Amino acid sequence: MNKTIVVPTSQLYGLGGGYSAVFWHVVALRDIGWNVTVATRNNVHPIILNNWISGVPIRQYYSGMERQYYASLNIDHFAWAKPEAELNLAHVFFPQIETPPPDGVRLYSNSNYTAEHINYKWNRQAETLYIPIKQGYRQSQKEKLILHVSRFSAPSTWADKGHRQMIQQLRMYANHFVPNGWKMIFAGSLDPNQEGYLNELYMQGIGLPIEFVHNPTDENLFELYSRAAIYWHATGVSLDTVPSAQEHLGLTPLEASASGCVPIVFRSGGMSEVVIDRKTGLLFDDIRELGKFTIDISQNWSMWAGFSQQGIRWAERWQDYPAFVDRVNAMMEGEPIPKLPAKSQGLPFTQEDVTIGIPTYNNADMLAQCLESLQKTVPQARIIVVNNGDSIDDVSAAFPNVGFLNVGKNLGYAGAYKLLEGKIETPLFLMLNDDIVATHAQWLEVMLYEFNDSKVGVVGAKLVFPDGNLQHAGGVIDWNRDDIGYHYMYGMPDTVQANQKRVADFVTGACLLARTELFHISDYLLEGLNMEEADLCFEAKAKGYKVLYQPAAMLVHYEGQTKIRVAESEERVKLNRQRFREKWG
Repeated sequence: MNKTIVVPTSQLYGLGGGYSAVFWHVVALRDIGWNVTVATRNNVHPIILNNWISGVPIRQYYSGMERQYYASLNIDHFAWAKPEAELNLAHVFFPQIETPPPDGVRLYSNSNYTAEHINYKWNRQAETLYIPIKQGYRQSQKEKLILHVSRFSAPSTWADKGHRQMIQQLRMYANHFVPNGWKMIFAGSLDPNQEGYLNELYMQGIGLPIEFVHNPTDENLFELYSRAAIYWHATGVSLDTVPSAQEHLGLTPLEASASGCVPIVFRSGGMSEVVIDRKTGLLFDDIRELGKFTIDISQNWSMWAGFSQQGIRWAERWQDYPAFVDRVNAMMEGEPIPKLPAKSQGLPFTQEDVTIGIPTYNNADMLAQCLESLQKTVPQARIIVVNNGDSIDDVSAAFPNVGFLNVGKNLGYAGAYKLLEGKIETPLFLMLNDDIVATHAQWLEVMLYEFNDSKVGVVGAKLVFPDGNLQHAGGVIDWNRDDIGYHYMYGMPDTVQANQKRVADFVTGACLLARTELFHISDYLLEGLNMEEADLCFEAKAKGYKVLYQPAAMLVHYEGQTKIRVAESEERVKLNRQRFREKWG
């Protein structure tokens, strides 16, 4: 077989989804040994021309040139190649034209949405072949930035990007977005003869924190995605009854997800194939929900953190280039197209694999609230209360499934945990303060997931005060400070900067989940006060484990309840700080 193939197309005029389809197919065909020629029906965008694929010629298309090649793969919105090669294929974005494909052409679609409309309009079957997204997307420090990426092109029945409606939403909710420091960036290639449309958008956005970036490079986009917290996508919203104007697949929400940027998108076209509602992002049905959903998620940053993290994992299967090559090879061989590879992992542990240890000292009412919240959210976990204080028979009677160790004297925080050391029978142990209240289901499962990584030894949750301000967002060690360690953004309003999962210096023992073999209270800490969790985390890191801060797990911390009742000895605190510094500094 002569492995030559021509790709007739008119999609090289701009940097949209059509160009992406051409690019990925050409690269994959080249990589499986085909000699590829691209035949364009129109002018090529200068950016595409200056960054074209090495070794792949671009020729001007003419009718009948297909006969010179073994195979033809037509990638075009509006024209068909003649079926005059030995093997005739077409990748269809959407059945835009009335003319059906010629007989003898095997059809592939970019989405299930497109495949359904191909069948409806042309009475032809098409198999879905998803194209991938690039590697290189990254997560840097997130900002209160809303991003949208698409071509700057005025709405038509072929495509409606919804720029005007998104600007209207920003203006409608400006009283929230502007005072809270939000801004928006529209980025994308400028289609030919669309300067007037772009100028109209500039005029519409006057007075709002909006920036327009046209013809960005790949690196520009990587950088914008990495900074953005929210991604807006409203394609089709002003022409919602026109199937061709909807997003036929939509790769930019996936690019956002790969960057930890949470997409909020119009529920139409192929969007439900790339955004999993309430898991990797949000789908809206009415344009007025776009701004509302954004405000809602900005007032629940732990929900944002969950969507962000699940989106990153979801996007990984779309970034699997070898899997895409397998799909293209199956197309060329006439075999069924493989599905996207499964990348997500299940939970490595369950609630039954966790023992929760709670020291308490004369704090019965708060302890009861804590235990009640645990019964509601983690009913299968084993719980042991170490009572350093007076009798709490009323509490123990109310929670018969909880184990109580009545010590008869005040062993302190470190001493209470030292008592449990070596007695834990589950693979994981959770240190928990008695003034913690769990208000959300699945908080423990979010932490458990991280142990899929065998190098993760300790995971800490995000803790907030009852007023919503931050109590713990990861611990930082600063040897230049007298207190050595502190909680990042302590006492500050919860915001996006505190809600990116990361490796931390240490995490608070108020809610710390560790592999049981790492649970250890060093003897040098028993005389003094504090530094127990920092020492545990440093011990874990010394053994090659990572310490993670997981903001998608959020609990409420009524910090200081014990300190109110027990006069903490400053000398004992200084003692442990000094010994910690001597050991690790």
